[in-house]
Amino acid sequence: MIGLHLDDKATLEYISNYLGFGKTTVNSKDARFTVSTQRDVVVIIAIFSKYCLNTTKHLNFLAFKRAYNIYMDNNSLEACKQSKIVIDKITGEMNSKRTDFYLSPTHFNITIDWLLGFVEGDGWFSYNINVRSFTFGVIQKGNKELFEAIVSFLHNLASIELGCEAGDRNSVANVYSRDTGAFFMVIKRKIIIEKVIIPLFDSVTWHSKKYLDYCDWKSILNLRNMGLHYLPEGKALIERITQQMNNYRLSSSLHPRIDRPLLETEISKLLSGPSNYEIREGKTFIKSLNRFLKNEEINKAIGVQLVDGLTGSVISTFNSYNECAKFLDTSRSSVSNRAVKNNLFKHKGILVYLQKYLFPLSSGYILPDQ
Repeated sequence: MIGLHLDDKATLEYISNYLGFGKTTVNSKDARFTVSTQRDVVVIIAIFSKYCLNTTKHLNFLAFKRAYNIYMDNNSLEACKQSKIVIDKITGEMNSKRTDFYLSPTHFNITIDWLLGFVEGDGWFSYNINVRSFTFGVIQKGNKELFEAIVSFLHNLASIELGCEAGDRNSVANVYSRDTGAFFMVIKRKIIIEKVIIPLFDSVTWHSKKYLDYCDWKSILNLRNMGLHYLPEGKALIERITQQMNNYRLSSSLHPRIDRPLLETEISKLLSGPSNYEIREGKTFIKSLNRFLKNEEINKAIGVQLVDGLTGSVISTFNSYNECAKFLDTSRSSVSNRAVKNNLFKHKGILVYLQKYLFPLSSGYILPDQ
């Protein structure tokens, strides 16, 4: 049997209708699409033999195909008994029991459509209100080389769009691993998000409700780019948007449901109005607050914060790059570079990143407005 499970019944029904076979079932946790008849299994094997999977699921597919061929080639009772031992061994090393995840670096063929499918299954789009940061990422257990191939693909796109501004591969995206054996790639740089990621995903047709997360994520970015997060209604709207994204959108979530049409109407109404920013004397002025952006005022000093890469919570705050460098036992230039690029790195066993912040020279600290 071949199966696929998602928290998205509509997507699985689309797949079933497209193929013309398969069964979709729904339980309290997710929806499942299964193919079990011999005729339909043959079609699936033919599809994935022609269009190879990029992830380590390709290894599971090869094992499944091998087991299926052994099963079909042994029709006698005695042959079936012998083949069962081999098949049990093969299936005993598949899926969650797999320990070998190696795929040749030359195996991968990253395309825009494939990347979209990968993101719809294992990606996320998030905005952290506390540190005002946007993140796009994907995560999956298995092969690091796959993620490196994705980074190379995105770096090539960035180089075309931005030229030298794109920077090196690590300036576009970062790949890290967890103790569980999972790898994940994250992108936090705003210029990469706005000039590469958004145009890329705007150019394709989505098939899952991950598209709603993407649209909400873009809406928050647009609200902030217009300075509307300084308005009470803008701030409240962003909070409502984040409260129904990602895991909050799952059918198993106990989080209160939000009226989606009403939310979209409110987003559209606010974005169709005037910007809360205007340029005065070459500087950005916040109309609702009757002041300039804090990070453009000359009476601010630059500090740096150490932030948990997964939760977005601030771990430590430093008054200067030198103070942070001493704490991390590294150079000031390294701190400066990390604070600009927001690259993830490991500190005391957890993934973290550095971000600049500004504070008045005379008193307490404030987070940067951008």
